[in-house]
Amino acid sequence: MPEPGNKTVQPVSRPATVRVFKAAKFADGAARRRISDQELCDAVAQLQASPKTYSLGGEVYKKRLNDNMDRSIVLAKGGIHWFYAHLFQKKTQDNITGKELDVFKEAAKVLGKLTGTELDAAVTAGKFVEICHDRESQEIEQSDRKRPQARKR
Repeated sequence: MPEPGNKTVQPVSRPATVRVFKAAKFADGAARRRISDQELCDAVAQLQASPKTYSLGGEVYKKRLNDNMDRSIVLAKGGIHWFYAHLFQKKTQDNITGKELDVFKEAAKVLGKLTGTELDAAVTAGKFVEICHDRESQEIEQSDRKRPQARKR
């Protein structure tokens, strides 16, 4: 038993790693529309910064891409895992239907229950393509690479 007055130190929990995926069908459409992974990662950063702006409810978001020519439906798991699920052109479809929205909400619930191991297996099976993984860590690594290295004597 701890002595009175001694506080037990609780470990500091780190926030979960942000991961971004695109469904295989979405990946094909994005490639045809020439939407880069960098654009998709940047769009998720905008979603994270202002989720209410893009929310359709139930962890479903609509985000404009490709200079406002395309729309994407993005599903989220607590703002940690993001899934690009659907891509459509503004000129052919104005918006998704209520029925489609309900399907996406259900899909968000299912995806929200996947563990990291299950996500890795889905990527290995080709169901998803992972495009961003822990953006903050990547930026830190990039800044570390830019630092001048000490010369060896």
